[in-house]
Amino acid sequence: MNAVLIISVLLLAFTAFALYRWPRQPSNEDTTDYFTPPRFGGLFSNQAAVSAHESLPRITTDNQTAERRAALQARAAEGDHATLAEAHALGDAAFYREVLDKLAAQAAQNDENLSSLVSHISQNNELRASPKLAVALLEAWQRSPDKRTLAEMLHIAALADDAAIYQQAAEAALQVWRDGRLPQVQVGELYALIENQYWMLASEAKRSGAGFILKRMLVSVRRELAAAARRASE
Repeated sequence: MNAVLIISVLLLAFTAFALYRWPRQPSNEDTTDYFTPPRFGGLFSNQAAVSAHESLPRITTDNQTAERRAALQARAAEGDHATLAEAHALGDAAFYREVLDKLAAQAAQNDENLSSLVSHISQNNELRASPKLAVALLEAWQRSPDKRTLAEMLHIAALADDAAIYQQAAEAALQVWRDGRLPQVQVGELYALIENQYWMLASEAKRSGAGFILKRMLVSVRRELAAAARRASE
């Protein structure tokens, strides 16, 4: 009897120990609590969020600027002269020239429109011209040269800030004068126009290699016209 009791007690103890050592399947709660790694955005996560937030106004401003420029170019292509002052106010010389070249392309199709654009620029002390506009005006002037538009043609050529373009304009004026197609223009007047408008060129244009060639050309013109003036006075 005692042996049976002892064996029973040993079996119960062994069963309890086996149940205690049996591997337990972790619950979802245990997995969540102990084995899910914490989310960590890095040392600069907060700074990145702040930077992204601060960049939103800048992106909006850039988009607005791009839209404004596109609108100015569209209006210029339709011949709106007011776009020049607006483009000039942006302080971007390259963009200003883009707007002006669109105006020049539109105006070149009609001499009246071209004259209107040229007058608009000439009457505003802040606006500059461009080589494209200067060449368009020069070609129009050569088709029908006269004293009144001579000064305007040279003025726009100077405002283009391109020494080679200005030399082309001055040489064209001289050739027309030599051919006798400017009878109203006296020798002194012609030289004064060419000389005075030269100083309207930007300093960078006058200091360039083309500017050096232009200066030599002007010296030659001075001699030629001085000799012509002496012959006329004899």
